[in-house]
Amino acid sequence: MARALIDPEISVGRGDGNAIQIMDPSISRNHAIFKFTPDGYVLNDLNSFNGTFVDGRRISAELLRGRHTLQFGHLTLQFEPDMAVAPEVPEAAVSMVISLPRGGQAAAGTDEQLRATYERLAMLYEAGKLIQQEVELENVLAAIAGMLRRVLTADNVTVLLRKWEGGELTPVKVGNDERQAAISSSIIRHVIDKREAVAIDDAAATSAFKAGASIVSLKIKSAMCAPLWIEDKIIGLVYMDSRSGERKFTSDDLQALLAMANQAAIAIERARLHEKIKEETRVRSSLERYMSPTIVEKVMSEKGDLQLGGEKRHVTVLFSDVRGFTAFSETHTAEEVVQMLNEYFTAMTEIIFKHQGTLDKYIGDAIMAVFGSPFSYGDDATRAVKAAVEMQGQLRHLNTFWREAARKRGFEIGIGIFAGDVVAGNIGSPKRMEFTVIGDVVNTASRLCGVAAAGQVIVGKPVWDLVKGQFTGESQGKKALKGKEAQIEVFGVTGEKVSGK
Repeated sequence: MARALIDPEISVGRGDGNAIQIMDPSISRNHAIFKFTPDGYVLNDLNSFNGTFVDGRRISAELLRGRHTLQFGHLTLQFEPDMAVAPEVPEAAVSMVISLPRGGQAAAGTDEQLRATYERLAMLYEAGKLIQQEVELENVLAAIAGMLRRVLTADNVTVLLRKWEGGELTPVKVGNDERQAAISSSIIRHVIDKREAVAIDDAAATSAFKAGASIVSLKIKSAMCAPLWIEDKIIGLVYMDSRSGERKFTSDDLQALLAMANQAAIAIERARLHEKIKEETRVRSSLERYMSPTIVEKVMSEKGDLQLGGEKRHVTVLFSDVRGFTAFSETHTAEEVVQMLNEYFTAMTEIIFKHQGTLDKYIGDAIMAVFGSPFSYGDDATRAVKAAVEMQGQLRHLNTFWREAARKRGFEIGIGIFAGDVVAGNIGSPKRMEFTVIGDVVNTASRLCGVAAAGQVIVGKPVWDLVKGQFTGESQGKKALKGKEAQIEVFGVTGEKVSGK
């Protein structure tokens, strides 16, 4: 059927009151509107659910000049100038005609044509359900390729996607179909360069492609390729070809592919968003195990997923270790030891996070924390020492609780802190990595923890020089640390200074 556009505004939709009412479930109640301008008609999408497309591109507004293929939901229409009715149109308007496929009318042709039309409509219906139901990218791609191969009877169906915006289009393996790697680069380049879909009924005889080496070597007889559009960006392509010579793709086949490509692009983008959310959730869950919520938010917003590698940073490293753990273990059951250690680790980790430290790792009954990585707050040494003093105080409360409530003997800890340059980053392999710091500073902090007495906080001179105005303490003299040739001066921190004193 045909519809002449002679009004300044023509609305399209499923609801009553639209100038062009289309009773199709894929059409929104108020789907789109044609508006006349001095330059011609502008097609505006009205935030429809399934989108409005012009020549395969999803649009929000598009000036229409010449012939175009339009798609509203699952329905494809032809838009073209109608010179025959021009004399009847007021001078202020430009006459246009929308030609709709006649579908199942008697003039549409044979039973075979009706069957093909039905199968294509069914394919688009299935594609619509795919968008709503499937979120796994691999399943989406397999379903798209399967539907296209079944309905359009192609020898080869390949989906090409960009891994990132502006990235190279690469074939995506779907299931166990190894044939997807063999595609015509000539056709792919044409679609990318021209930003349009193409159907070739005789590749060897088509002037634009007959010289293509890939077409000759792959013995391609007929082929089609359509871009996958998200707004004005091509996120991928759907390519299909026939090599038997018996199947020649037609303009009707191309319209079906375009409609399918529009649906496929939405499904792929939705699946990718689902994958992105899953990955961000995984990364966040991993980071939350050893970083404070504040640092996690900064990492997620500024860096995203952490990669292998490191960078030089100035940090403050804290080690704590349980004193007399062997004797403590001998007087408690294994279940009691695990329960008490878990309570202890939970309380200490909360304090570290409170002062924006990063939990590097638990080492048996020891804790390693880092202040200043992955982000520095400028007062990392102060934060580390405040955390250490609070950790000692919190352990005293835990010991009181264990003794009075559970009749259990508690334990004490020694803490050592040192500051300096390290390499910080994800260390390991792509399959298993951990965020940590490496350098002599780490070893020195561990050795200082070793010389700290039960209930004591020991810091090196680089730390003391930064915090002595805020904490009370005194020099413990020079100490010989294991693995260090020269002795280093250490300081015992007894608490925070009271304001005004």
